[in-house]
Amino acid sequence: MDIAKHINIRLATPEAIGSGFYLKDYNIIVTAEHLVRGYSKIIIDGNEIPRQLAEVIFTDSMLDLGLLRPVNPLDIKSVRIQEDCEEEQAVISYAYPFTEGELTESGYIDDEGFDFHGHSHIMHDALLSNAANGSALFTAEGELLGMNNFISWKGRSELGLSSSMRGRTRDPVRWRILRARGLPFLCRDP
Repeated sequence: MDIAKHINIRLATPEAIGSGFYLKDYNIIVTAEHLVRGYSKIIIDGNEIPRQLAEVIFTDSMLDLGLLRPVNPLDIKSVRIQEDCEEEQAVISYAYPFTEGELTESGYIDDEGFDFHGHSHIMHDALLSNAANGSALFTAEGELLGMNNFISWKGRSELGLSSSMRGRTRDPVRWRILRARGLPFLCRDP
């Protein structure tokens, strides 16, 4: 998937490595909060991105969401954010961690509206390794659906849990904070 290679970012701190992805329209990198916790700057690079620092500009441990701003602007294509999905829809997880190179896995959505801490998540079976935390979940057509957070269990099946880019948080305080920070892709009306 061509767009995935352009927007995926590798990131590292002294204690963690992982993935993220770049949203050109907002000049931010989305990743998992637990990867950047406690740091004001981290190292990033990617297929078309020279190694540089990125500033941590927002974290939310409840949503496991970290937002970064690259020190130098990134000249990368924009990605379309897909706001709707449905059960049984084909999805692709794509990551680019330092340790494992490019990782992809295809699968299907099991639950498109799984509630986790008052925020809509997508449960799917396109599982990657733990080094892929913070990586992107795409539709089969290459539109961005969400961020891969962690692996969960439903019954006896192991499933991935991804924060939905729909961002319909039902927490009015969190909604106001995200809205005030200018993050419209995360702050639809609760």
